Amino acid sequence: MTPSRILRFPSDRSVGWLRARGPQWPDMPHGILLGDARGDVPVPDDCAPRLLVESTAARDLSFLSRLQPGDLDALELTQTQVTDEQLRHVPHLSGLRRLSLSDTDVTDRALMHLRPLVSLQWLALWWCRGITDAAVPDLLALRGLEFLSLGRTGITDAGVLQLAALPALRTLTLEDSRVTREAVAELQRQRPGLRIEHSEDRIA
Repeated sequence: MTPSRILRFPSDRSVGWLRARGPQWPDMPHGILLGDARGDVPVPDDCAPRLLVESTAARDLSFLSRLQPGDLDALELTQTQVTDEQLRHVPHLSGLRRLSLSDTDVTDRALMHLRPLVSLQWLALWWCRGITDAAVPDLLALRGLEFLSLGRTGITDAGVLQLAALPALRTLTLEDSRVTREAVAELQRQRPGLRIEHSEDRIA
């Protein structure tokens, strides 16, 4: 396995961990650990790199500007200290297909930074209490979304029904949300092939 490209991270500190999936690891669906995201990291050309950002490193994502548009397949910011403002460093990663912001303090304002991510297929916003119906226009701009997680957010019936307009959406998770059974039924009527995960438990 000969590395054919270099991903460049800060040389003075680790900002997280780099994993990769690829055909050369058929028995490892979650990929392998390539190592710390520090300095110049060689990666095989035929793999899909996934960056798991360390919690405090997410307070300053300017290091992402050193990456090329197609360097990352997935960006994992779950349970980090990322802010709305720091997501301005993400839009140039046009090859990004998966992004998780779950269990962070991001709000509706963060999602305007995601609009340029035309390749995005998978977006997790679970337990982002600052996400409300006001975020829906930005979500609708992500026409390639196939998976969207909105459990434990502030999304309501009015917002979720608009998501029927996402043409590629296959799975929508709404567990522990404010969305009612009636809205889920109506969305299912409009999009009969859509898989919806929903529970009756509501967040306060």
